[in-house]
Amino acid sequence: MSEPRQTRWMLRIGVVIVLLALGYVVIRSIVTNAANTAKNLAEQTAEGIKSVLNITPRVTINGLTVIQQTSPILELALMQQTLFKEYSWQHTYIGSTKTLMLRGEFIAKAGFDLHESFTIDILQPSSGELSVQVILPKPRLLSLEMKQYSVAKDESGFWNFITAEDREHAVNAMQHEVRASVEQSDMMERVKTEMERRIREIITQRSAGAVSNVRIEYPSLQ
Repeated sequence: MSEPRQTRWMLRIGVVIVLLALGYVVIRSIVTNAANTAKNLAEQTAEGIKSVLNITPRVTINGLTVIQQTSPILELALMQQTLFKEYSWQHTYIGSTKTLMLRGEFIAKAGFDLHESFTIDILQPSSGELSVQVILPKPRLLSLEMKQYSVAKDESGFWNFITAEDREHAVNAMQHEVRASVEQSDMMERVKTEMERRIREIITQRSAGAVSNVRIEYPSLQ
């Protein structure tokens, strides 16, 4: 092979090597930048949730845990509601009727039990924008406190007398009815809506447009 031809071949080979090296550098840069973006999002999201909700969720990137769940509190109450209940009870025995009527004031708190898993999974595709999957525990009625109650009517029959057990039973029954009414109300849905709003807001603020989709799921409700 003549020297000019050999020189041309060496130049071509050199160009190919340079192009391959540049391609490797570009690809590695893209992968590194994507990894850094996902890691930064994980840290920023965890920090944002901690600053707003005082808890740190478990954060994963493509299923790999990068931040563990920690919380100084055992429950997260997002909603509080005051309820008023009137309860009446009667019992008749051989024509003699005794009657109790109670009025109670209750405070219901709803939110999340942080013994259960709260996970944010950042899904990082080989190319394109990141997406986030949030897995939350089922919202619950965390507490129902009877703030006070009064007896509106306490009337014994002629020989059918009201007892201490009757009064205790009436108070317990009133509390049970209030609990059932709260659990069947839209309070849990409102808790979900509020929690989802806060999480989406935090991710949007912290992601700087890097996230294309946020999906929130409640596996315990499925």
